[in-house]
Amino acid sequence: MKSKTHWCVWHLLPNYEAKPVYARIVQEGKITTAAGMSAGIDMALRLAALISDDITARVMQLMMEYDSQPPFHNGSVNHSPPEIISRARLCLDKLNVN
Repeated sequence: MKSKTHWCVWHLLPNYEAKPVYARIVQEGKITTAAGMSAGIDMALRLAALISDDITARVMQLMMEYDSQPPFHNGSVNHSPPEIISRARLCLDKLNVN
């Protein structure tokens, strides 16, 4: 099964018979996975639209005032320079996330 999760635990996906893929959101049958926090919100809105309708999902987005406009383009390891990734890994290591 193709899957996506936060980049710092991506290496663990094969332990769950999941194949990591580069995508923000992955839907495989009844299972939907997302990359991180903002992707999780995107996934939730997509699922809300599927379960209910687009209008309901759009109302939810407005109620959250979710209008993501990050000041930097470092929301993915694919777009981040090595020094940013290294510092993030140090922080995650201190939290024992890996």
